[in-house]
Amino acid sequence: PPKPTDRETAPKGDEEVSKHHPKHINWALEGKYDNPVFREVEAVTRQASGGWDDGFIEDGNCSGALKLPGGKELDKVLMPDTNPLSASSVWLLNVGAGTTGTRSVQREICKRMLNSTHWHWHCNLPEDDKSVVAMEKWIDWLQPFYRIYTDGKADWINKGNRGEIKPRPNHKLMMDALHGGLVSLGDTPVAFFPELVSWLPDAYVILTLRDAEKWWKSRVEHHAGDLMCAEHMWPKVAHPFSIADCFQLGGVPGLINIKNVERRVGVEGYIRYNKWIVSVVPPNKLFRFCPWDCRDKHCTQDGSSAYFVKKMLEFIAEKCPPPCRGPPNNYPWTGTFKPQGGGNKNRNKGPHPRAKR
Repeated sequence: PPKPTDRETAPKGDEEVSKHHPKHINWALEGKYDNPVFREVEAVTRQASGGWDDGFIEDGNCSGALKLPGGKELDKVLMPDTNPLSASSVWLLNVGAGTTGTRSVQREICKRMLNSTHWHWHCNLPEDDKSVVAMEKWIDWLQPFYRIYTDGKADWINKGNRGEIKPRPNHKLMMDALHGGLVSLGDTPVAFFPELVSWLPDAYVILTLRDAEKWWKSRVEHHAGDLMCAEHMWPKVAHPFSIADCFQLGGVPGLINIKNVERRVGVEGYIRYNKWIVSVVPPNKLFRFCPWDCRDKHCTQDGSSAYFVKKMLEFIAEKCPPPCRGPPNNYPWTGTFKPQGGGNKNRNKGPHPRAKR
């Protein structure tokens, strides 16, 4: 892969970018893609307790996921300057980064007969539903980025430098995903598109969290890393996972894979993403949860899971149809189950593996 030092070197303005990516910065000029526009907003006020934030233990196992080094705060909070969508079918966003418990959230959502998607796993909808088809194509759009930043393929790097890779999915494709049968979206590519939060201001948002250092270690040691905006792009976009915006504005050097840069960058980028979510989603629409905290006197994962399910159902009760609030509907669900990565069949048994005693 390109050396981290190459990708972390900030371009010196548009002139410097144009030397290396002549077509890339002309996308907007050619009318193919509009450059992303952001507006600065005030961070929402959060009370010390109350609302749905009382589901989060401030000094628990995940508290570091919201604390920048040195006690810093975000310099500014940027939101995509877009209008809310009308008549979208989606009202629930599972926005936690990968390996923070999003698959467990998806499992519970599916059991409640809600039409949901998580990476390549959708449930309770047929394969030909237009929103399912659109989400699969949306995920496919990411493949060139994995070829560049995960596999380091020279031919794909050259295509990116020549402006031959789409900087973002087709707008109609994204609209089809949001106006079909799906009511819930989770995992990739949800975190990569901040406009989902501005498009769906009334959506209920579940943010699963994890200790930032352990998140980084899991992504690097047990996965293929993770895509993230290069550090010099952070002030220009909503948050460090805004990969479409960073690639469109910064070309190939605008993105990184966290496994190829120093640990500090990946850890801080992850924290900044979480803080952005907490800064823009109102307390009554946000459920922060740490799957690694003890929730019963025996400190078992079963206790933590039961607490999460109870709180989640209370959280979404206003929007959830009656079957959702009843007993869980176990396997099989209608749809496709293609979980990615490893898993432990006994993960809910016995003492919680990461619990503080």
